[in-house]
Amino acid sequence: MKRKELNSKSRQQFYNYVLGQPFQDVSNAVVRNDIYNNRRADLPNQLYDRGNYARISIGIDWGTRHWVSVMGLRNNGQVDLIRLFSVKESTSETDIESDLNAILYQIRAYRPDIVCADLGYNGNYVSKLISEMGVGRVFGVQVNPAKSNGATNPVWSETSSKVTIDKLTQNRIFIQEMKAGRIGFWEEQDETLSTYFMHWSNVVIRDAEDNDGNVSKEILRKGAD
Repeated sequence: MKRKELNSKSRQQFYNYVLGQPFQDVSNAVVRNDIYNNRRADLPNQLYDRGNYARISIGIDWGTRHWVSVMGLRNNGQVDLIRLFSVKESTSETDIESDLNAILYQIRAYRPDIVCADLGYNGNYVSKLISEMGVGRVFGVQVNPAKSNGATNPVWSETSSKVTIDKLTQNRIFIQEMKAGRIGFWEEQDETLSTYFMHWSNVVIRDAEDNDGNVSKEILRKGAD
């Protein structure tokens, strides 16, 4: 048994195929303390404007429910998630962009320095965001597939208003930032913070073996993320 463990290409492979047990690499998984232990005493609740933050960034993930995250950078370099909200996709025949307008109404209050919005589902809304908020401030996000291509840094193009990211790498970076306590959260344990944790707990980073027996990391999800 020990020989098989030593010869396995990964701990996941050993647990899954030798012991017949599920295995989770907690170094790549968000646990409750990664969020709740990093709540800021001077950020009691979610913010509905930019407050005293030096920079504000906004991320948008389109879907049947659009999710919007607002992050703030303090003058001392500290980064906080200051708000998370969602807007249901519009199904109105008379006001088909009511969902986009609802998002614009709320994010204008933050006077964001940058907005990054998914180019996938409802990617046509990115061009509308650019026309409303300006070139150089809004970028469409092109996400590479679940298996990493090794790109560590995002690739920005101001001419096309697009940023290309490696999904696996950027998720792992953000998870490590949370585990290191470099991402702060509001103090109130409200339903939104619980939803944020639930979404992260649905992100799965695991070992995947190809037809040649090579093992690499891949990112999947087991629920809403």
